Amino acid sequence: MPPKRKKDKRTKNSGSELNVDEKYKKTLEEIEALKDHLAMRREFSRHSKEAGEEWKERMLKAEIDLEEVKDTHRAINADMTRQYLAIQLETSHQIQQLVTELSQVRAKLVNAEQELQCTKEEKDRILKEKEIQIETLNMKVNSMSDQYEYLFDECFDKLVEKMADSMNSWESEVAVIQKKNKQMLVEFGLDHLDI
Repeated sequence: MPPKRKKDKRTKNSGSELNVDEKYKKTLEEIEALKDHLAMRREFSRHSKEAGEEWKERMLKAEIDLEEVKDTHRAINADMTRQYLAIQLETSHQIQQLVTELSQVRAKLVNAEQELQCTKEEKDRILKEKEIQIETLNMKVNSMSDQYEYLFDECFDKLVEKMADSMNSWESEVAVIQKKNKQMLVEFGLDHLDI
């Protein structure tokens, strides 16, 4: 370190006075600056306080709104739960009814299928009986047809025979009647060829 220099007292005093005045001015400036700074801080603090109050009010309002939303949500949730349970109960009841109806329809279907089977079997039995009856009747008709044909043939043969016999007797009778008629015509003076 270099040795210290001694200053002049005069210089020191006059510098000191200047220095004190400067310091005083500087202090006044600093005080003004601090006052300005303090005023700014107060203004900032006041704005901050107002903003804080505004935010507190907003928070309070937001909390109230949130509570209302929560209440609404709870009410909606409770209503939806009630509706869901009601729908579930109704659906369960409908399913039970449909299951009951289905079992009844299945039972009816089984009965109908059994009746249909019985009806088919009855129809098949009746058709077989009818076929047998038809076959029997056809055989009887054929037999009767053969018998009637034989009877007709025999009757016609006898009729032809009787007609032949009758014709022979009629021819002899006709010949006698013609002879008589010719004689009568001749007695009356008529010729049978003229008539």
